[in-house]
Amino acid sequence: MVLKKAQSAMEFAGDVPRKHRGQSAMEFLMTYGWAILIMLLVIAILFYVGIINPQNVAPNSIAMPAGFSAYDYYISPSGYLTLDLGHSMGRKIYIRGIKCTNSLAAENPNDKVISLDPAINELVADGDVYCHGIGGDGYYKGFVYIWYQVQGSNVTHEAVGDLSYRIKNYDPSAPTPTAEETPDETPDGTPEDGFEEEF
Repeated sequence: MVLKKAQSAMEFAGDVPRKHRGQSAMEFLMTYGWAILIMLLVIAILFYVGIINPQNVAPNSIAMPAGFSAYDYYISPSGYLTLDLGHSMGRKIYIRGIKCTNSLAAENPNDKVISLDPAINELVADGDVYCHGIGGDGYYKGFVYIWYQVQGSNVTHEAVGDLSYRIKNYDPSAPTPTAEETPDETPDGTPEDGFEEEF
């Protein structure tokens, strides 16, 4: 009889913590579940209203392919690119075209002839290359295409860099050239050493 009472007491003692554990887990889920749900709802509203926008906090960046270095870059409020470029090809190169666009397939505008010595940087775009595809909020994410020839060769190469830029005081009402238009300009360099004007 004593053994049965002790056994019943042990079974009762074993049931109490299990019941309380389940109740504690439910209280935890209800309390913190509501808190997490409210936080997610507030974050969703902030995204919807535009207060939290990843583009607003995205840093300006440019990534050029191997052999090229962008020392400085800038996009004007009217959408024109300035690019200070250097290279480490070992020989002089002749830049034959530069294009700034968010299109993956760009055609060489063939509007420049700039000679660029190795290990020396200089402006290859001086506010004369328009960036096509700027968003209405002034954020540009696209590509910088550079077509060039190495000294002593007539083969045209293509280098493509990634550019992300938040344009300050962007003016979407400024006149924009069409993708086919290229600015009239005088070539900055003189072709030499096997470089031919016509392709």
